[in-house]
Amino acid sequence: MLEKKARFCLLILAIALSTGLLVTVSGTVKIAISSFEKPMTESFEGKEIVISSKGSDPFFKTEDIKSEGIKNINREIDLAATTNGDEINNVTIRGKEDKNINKGNLIEGNLSNFIGQKCIISKRTSEEKN
Repeated sequence: MLEKKARFCLLILAIALSTGLLVTVSGTVKIAISSFEKPMTESFEGKEIVISSKGSDPFFKTEDIKSEGIKNINREIDLAATTNGDEINNVTIRGKEDKNINKGNLIEGNLSNFIGQKCIISKRTSEEKN
């Protein structure tokens, strides 16, 4: 009789441990996925997908995109460059329409006079390059 009760307790313990491990692993997977997903979404300013050219020409028309199921397309030019003066500088240039610029990230100034060939740079870059 004691052996049957011990076997039953071991069975219950094994089921409880297995269930606990399953819940823990599934929670860990969700945390791991969100740790990759959140920084990527923030770097693209909350946008969920990015469509880029697969050819050598980085430019394409938004009319060529099959926009079925896609809402709120914001166009942007994203080019990387390297300048070679006194030192090597890697520069990423992003061109956007002013309505798509997140004005909450601006530390000083405003975009009311932002017409023509102008540039917004980060505070860190400004201090680093004087």
